[in-house]
Amino acid sequence: MQKKQDPCAHKFPRAIDDEFLQEKLLELTQHGEAGRLARNEGLPFDKAEVLYLDYSNILKLDHLWVLTNLKKLVLNNNWIAKVESIDMLIHLTHLDLSFNKLTKIEGLEKLINLEQLSLFDNQISVIENIDTLQKLVIFSIGRNQINERYNILYLRKLKSLKSLNMAENPCAYEENFRLYVAAFLPQLVYYEYRIIHDLEREVGMETFNEEYFQTEQKETIEKAKQAAKEKELADAQLHARSFVEYLNTRNFSTLCLLMM
Repeated sequence: MQKKQDPCAHKFPRAIDDEFLQEKLLELTQHGEAGRLARNEGLPFDKAEVLYLDYSNILKLDHLWVLTNLKKLVLNNNWIAKVESIDMLIHLTHLDLSFNKLTKIEGLEKLINLEQLSLFDNQISVIENIDTLQKLVIFSIGRNQINERYNILYLRKLKSLKSLNMAENPCAYEENFRLYVAAFLPQLVYYEYRIIHDLEREVGMETFNEEYFQTEQKETIEKAKQAAKEKELADAQLHARSFVEYLNTRNFSTLCLLMM
């Protein structure tokens, strides 16, 4: 069987700069007069909504801050080892970082409008740092280095998540792993692009009943603690505002005069 060739092999990494971005944006332009004008005059970076940088031998993410209205960014099949310098792309809804060299999920916390995220075929061992992505619907993190199935529990925080791919992770080969996913992620509709049936959820709940009960209890306690913290903060802010308002009243001015 012939070995699949790496499209990035034997090529030098390249930097992202204005010239490179213009080149990639122009590849997406239409033909005809509009396309001719775009090629002659260039495209304004702040108007770009889609950008394909796949198979581009990119080693480091940089200079993407100029694409302030970008909604879809495709970066698959590069040499990227760290996600950085994209936290200002707050309008992103689609991000593809598959087939790279990532070892950690980071730098995505501010991309709160993400709906689709692919981290397929990297070297990630822990699912973390994405609980702010409350609009995320499709998440692919298959073929990574996730050994522990408890990473699934982290995804319970993502209430909009409907489709998950964990295939080819070490934990995904465990017996009844699909049932585990079905039981602990009730918001999911698809796992590995196959629909999750009610029977799978029921069997999963029975199989992992004790662990599920403990998880529910722990989450209830954590929610109560969080609610108490939020109330304490709200009360402190209210007292602070009340004190400031009191400082501005005539009664406070009178009190100061009496104390002189």
